[in-house]
Amino acid sequence: MQIVSEACGKTILTGEHIVVYGYPALLLPLNLKVKCILSEFKDDIFGGKVIIFTQGEKIEFSWKEVDKFCLNQTQYQNFKLQLVLVTLKTSFDYFGIKKRPSFKLKLESSIPMGGFGSSTAVSAAIVKCIAKLVNKNISHLKLWRILIQIESSCGTKISGADQYVISHESFVKYQNSFQPEKIKLNSRILKNFLIIQSGVPRCTTKECVDFIAQQKKLNPEKIESVFGHLAKEGNKMLLCLKKDDSFGFFKAIKNSGELLISLGIVSPDSVNLIRKIEKLGGYLKLTGAGTIGNGGSGGILCFSNNYKKIESFLFKNDLAYLKVSV
Repeated sequence: MQIVSEACGKTILTGEHIVVYGYPALLLPLNLKVKCILSEFKDDIFGGKVIIFTQGEKIEFSWKEVDKFCLNQTQYQNFKLQLVLVTLKTSFDYFGIKKRPSFKLKLESSIPMGGFGSSTAVSAAIVKCIAKLVNKNISHLKLWRILIQIESSCGTKISGADQYVISHESFVKYQNSFQPEKIKLNSRILKNFLIIQSGVPRCTTKECVDFIAQQKKLNPEKIESVFGHLAKEGNKMLLCLKKDDSFGFFKAIKNSGELLISLGIVSPDSVNLIRKIEKLGGYLKLTGAGTIGNGGSGGILCFSNNYKKIESFLFKNDLAYLKVSV
């Protein structure tokens, strides 16, 4: 028997960094997917086993080994595999299944690493597969709670926002201390846009968050003013999407991009790239934590009325990008 499930990726439309300080963030589900293919088979090993195929690797574990690993995760360095094993055990435990069958688990992904929810999507696709295998229904809300449980048990600090977007596959407004708000949108603006890969950031998300906290401590009035303006531009984006006002939306994207640049989390190289694409009719902003100093800044959202010139420029300059939609 073969079972197939999918889960989507996500990106941040607006709210980078300011969400840490109580301001709202808007997150989008993407048409990029993780596919999980589960194939059950009979095996002579007592207690059964799971064979995992991911990123060109084949890794085999007995269920006893999975249980043992999940009790002592700190000894393992491969986070992706750690996440898969914890997801498997947590799923069967959640559904109350003690006798676990042997199966092959193949994972295929079109979601790039770094800020697009690839890890959460892997867990979501696996949980959905296990639910089908054991004939259990799982609601979006229950899936969200399971995903939070899984990633928290892996030692990851999470807000729950990524997990909500991916479990519900919905546009989400997220704000600390508030229940995530699912928003229904059918805007043509989000039917086609680009995420440009400006390069891998040289620093971690935590380092960027700490940098902003330091800047806020040194110059609280200036940084708080930028935060407030970012929140206002975010509200404008949402209103424009509801009205399908592309002109207003593009303007809010550009304004938000400039505000993020002013925070010092977009590298000079990335700013130079943004300026070149703006001349081709693009409206751009950082998505994600960004970076400190030179090099890549991670993903950059790009909206336009005409992408032909922009895509031609990216192709000629050997710059990676994704054509995405919501």
